[in-house]
Amino acid sequence: MILHTDSKQGIKMNNRFLILALSVILFVFKTSYAQDGLNNSTWVYDKVSNIDVFGHHDSNAIAHLTEEFEKVTIKEDGKKLAVENDFLENKKVCLTDYVEVKKTPLSYYLSSNTVNMYKQVYKSSNIPLPNDISLLTSLYPGKECPPPYSEMLKVDNYLTVTKQNYVLFFKRQNKDLSENAERVEHNNWSNYCHDDKAGQEFDGASKYSCSFPGMSINNAYNKLRKIDASGGTYLLPELPAKNATRKIDSGVVGYKWSGNEMVSIAVEMENEVINYKFRQESAGTNLVIDVDTQY
Repeated sequence: MILHTDSKQGIKMNNRFLILALSVILFVFKTSYAQDGLNNSTWVYDKVSNIDVFGHHDSNAIAHLTEEFEKVTIKEDGKKLAVENDFLENKKVCLTDYVEVKKTPLSYYLSSNTVNMYKQVYKSSNIPLPNDISLLTSLYPGKECPPPYSEMLKVDNYLTVTKQNYVLFFKRQNKDLSENAERVEHNNWSNYCHDDKAGQEFDGASKYSCSFPGMSINNAYNKLRKIDASGGTYLLPELPAKNATRKIDSGVVGYKWSGNEMVSIAVEMENEVINYKFRQESAGTNLVIDVDTQY
């Protein structure tokens, strides 16, 4: 059979369209696969902001938020968003289909004043609030995760949620989950300290007792700065070897030694006074923290 020239050209054109269509399909598949890989992330609790949106610092509120959220893990795979809390008997908090929407701080908060307030909150935790952020929320209205997970912001390497006017930061996990879980476990406030007034009505005063087995005063001091948001912010990077007083952004911190095995630290701010009393003993170092918040 002899094909006419027009027929040959038609077949060539059809083949070209077929090749082009296959190329487009492969491109879309590869792009979707790569995007899923980028979105396959795990986020673990990192810290609470040092101030709330009104510029207030409440050590008691920060400690309770830390205790509530320090075992929370958030996972995303580009389609599903899962929140788990190992403190709960049923650790699964929620699982939902989600969408990620590009935003700016102004398009999200809808007010320049509110944006400036949140910039200060982020700054207090040494995390800048960039101009490009993303909103993570449920794909289907009415099927959102419970607050404060109903809306989450992706800010660089952090996911953030807001509760009691504080911002909670969840950091993208880069290492193996077991390694990270071990790191978090060793830096948990609740592993070393407990609330002496738990269950009592809050009257502006808080008291905590801490135990650091096998640690010297210096090692216990360094551990406190890692597990306590206030300590990490207001205490000096290294424990002074003698009495000292230093000005900090919001007040004064004073160190007073009693021999070689006891040191008292007073952090005095406008609306709050925090007293730390370290005592080194044969089995380790004990610590009592008294917080007086004025309203």
